Amino acid sequence: MSTTLAVSDDGKYIIMTVAGDLTRELAAENNLRAHALGAKLEIHCYLVDLTDSRNIDSVTDNYDFAYRDMKAEPYDRNARVALLVKPGESGAAS
Repeated sequence: MSTTLAVSDDGKYIIMTVAGDLTRELAAENNLRAHALGAKLEIHCYLVDLTDSRNIDSVTDNYDFAYRDMKAEPYDRNARVALLVKPGESGAAS
């Protein structure tokens, strides 16, 4: 799995691009890096491209990620996130 982080040309968005198999742990690690960059640059909007990635976690892991992991600190509680996924993929682990 590989992840890149970039700032949009207008400086309003953190852009994260993920390729490869994605798990709850990897998604959390990616999100920590993205949110740290957002905090440093005072950016609260995230665009996540998951079209070249595949969520391989169980339904239970996806639930825990969404309703437990992402509610913990240090994630930006005011973040606005848009996910782009392949048709048929849930994108839940992102």
